[in-house]
Order: sequence, then structure tokens, then C-alpha cells
Amino acid sequence: MLKGVPGIKQGSRLFYLKLKRFLLENGYKQLPADPCVYFRLNKAGLTLIAIWVDDVLAMVPNVSEWALFVACVRTVFALSDKGAVSLFLGIDFKQSEDYSVVSLCQHKSTTDLLQRAGMEVCNPAPTPCVAGFIWSKADCPEVPRPDHPDMPNFRGNVALAIFISVWTRADILYVVNKLCKFMANPGDAHIGAFKRLCRYLAGTRNRGLVYRAGDVHPGQLSVGLHGFTDSSHMDCVDTSRSTIAFYFFLNDALVSWYSKLHTFVTTCTNHSEYAALFAGAKEAFFLLEWLKPLAQFLGLKLAPVPIFNDNHGASALALDPVGRFKNKHVRMAHHYTQELVAEGIIDPTTIESLVNTADVGTKALGPTIFPAHADKLAKEVQ
Repeated sequence: MLKGVPGIKQGSRLFYLKLKRFLLENGYKQLPADPCVYFRLNKAGLTLIAIWVDDVLAMVPNVSEWALFVACVRTVFALSDKGAVSLFLGIDFKQSEDYSVVSLCQHKSTTDLLQRAGMEVCNPAPTPCVAGFIWSKADCPEVPRPDHPDMPNFRGNVALAIFISVWTRADILYVVNKLCKFMANPGDAHIGAFKRLCRYLAGTRNRGLVYRAGDVHPGQLSVGLHGFTDSSHMDCVDTSRSTIAFYFFLNDALVSWYSKLHTFVTTCTNHSEYAALFAGAKEAFFLLEWLKPLAQFLGLKLAPVPIFNDNHGASALALDPVGRFKNKHVRMAHHYTQELVAEGIIDPTTIESLVNTADVGTKALGPTIFPAHADKLAKEVQ
């Protein structure tokens, strides 16, 4: 620890190693899938510890256990006890009196973004992006315009939007993902799209993640861990690549989300949807590994995980591992999905496009369809 002078690269690593050794010596176990989460189960109940460098978030069964934890840690570390969490890593936490409801919201960060963009007072928009909007380099100016009035803060504003989207606002992930590709040299269309996003955030700044104790029903597989995957085939007009996305829920609680332009060109809708299903299958396996040590205590039956998509061909290819001429070009790594199906870990299921929540992460939806999906991803925080 004497080597861990604040500011040097290995300082946080040295601190973590010492804290890890301390927790293991005091009966905590490290979550195999997450090296920064520790848990301990005793007669009082389950205690969870989440570590972010030198910030610690604890979930304890009662106040007595918290007092014991604080006293134990203070024998080695200088710990500042902030009591019940209200602000953590820039995220506002709210808890009901009986702790049955926990809400996460980034109202302050959203307000800061609107102020920096000069749009704190504006007319709210019903969606973060105009339906059918095409993102293209053709709208970028041939020569960068650093003197443009919106350019000085554009990169920083998009970066702040990224921070908001990856922590609590999965409903804006698609737009932020697209804006990132034009941070260096945005055109008027892209700046207009960013302002549209700000208008949407202005009307929804109190939205975030809401977790209720009733969201987890022990032993009910049909409403347990499940996911949605989707792909927008060749939606990038510059590269002909597809945007893929997935969203995973533990009953009604959103726990994981992802939207990204795929790394290679897919040849048809079936191919791109199968690639999206592959990404969702990997995430489902990770979530199972993450929850496995806690599942027994919570009474959760997690596998097989239903993964809903809106393409019959993708589901058929995962469920029926038969080589066909039209699928010979599919990359072998994507057949990992078939292996997880055979092991009973995932269960690909086809649903209608209108009820596929992952559509939010792959395309700009209109005001009639978007709210139904967005309400599941970002709920109003009271």
C-alpha cells in the first residue's frame, strides 16, 4: 500500500488487491463472473458488496449487519460512512421506506447535458430520433468546421450522452450509438439529430431504472431471466453493415442492454438476425454465470433462458443444427448458439416484430410504437 501513491497507474490495483484480501479473510466470497462483487451468507441473511475503485456499495439484510461491516472495515481502512445510498457514481438512488423499491436516475447528468447544449428550455419530443432517419457520412461536410457554433462542445456532449445511456437510459442507446460515429466531423443533419435527442431527454429527464421486490418471483421460469434480440439488416448505408441489439430482463427488471454496428457485412436478414441471436446467447450465458451463486438463495430457476427474436430463420438455425447450402457462409463462432441450445441454457423463440423490445436498439421508431417499448426500458422515477 505504501507504493500505491495516488496518481500512479498501479495505485488503484494495489488498493484493490489489499481490499480483496481483507474481504476474503473476513468470510466474503468473490462472485466468479464479476471480480468486483463479493457476497456473504449467514444467519442474518445475504450481504452483497460492490466495489468501484475506492467507492463501495453494500446491500445488507439489516442495520446491525451494516454496523458490523463498517466497524470491521475501519480496522484496516479509513471508511467514510454515507449511510443509505443517495448518490453513487453520478447516479441518483431513491429507495422506498420499506426498501421494496429502488430507483436509479441521472436527472442531474441529463440537466447538465441540456445546459451544455443550450437546450435546457425546449419543446419536448416524443421520440429520441425521427422515424426513418438515415445516418450517413454523405451528410458530413467535406472540410471540418471547428468554428461552427455547435462544434466546440459536441464531442463532450455526446460523451455525456454515452454515460447516461449505458447506466440508466437504455431507451436512447441506439441514437447515442449512431451519434458516436460522427463525433469528429458531424454535419447539420447529425447536429439536428443530437438536438432531437436533447428534446426527448428534456421531457423524460426523470426516467431511469426502477427495481421492485415484486419483480422477482421465485421459481417462476416463464417470467424469469429472458431477453430480446434484433437486427436491422444493412442499415448502415456507408458500410452495408447491420445494427444488432439485445435487452435482458429479470422478470420486469432491465438488467443488461447492448446496441452496436456489426463488425462485418451479413448477406441477408436471416444472417444478421442469427448474428444478433449469437450476441444475445453470449450475454445470456454470462448473466447465468453471474447469478448462479445467488440463484439458490433467491430461489430462482434461471435456465433455459428464453431469447425472443422476430425471425423464424434465425430460431430454426439455432434449434436445428443441420448444414445447408444457404447457410454455409455463416461464421462458425455463431454456431455457439446451437451449443447453448443443446445444453439447455437458452431457448430461442420467435415473436412478432411489434412486441420485440429490441427493435428500440436497432432502428428509429415512430411515436406510436416507440413509447410501448421505451416504457419497459426507462420508467418514471417518483
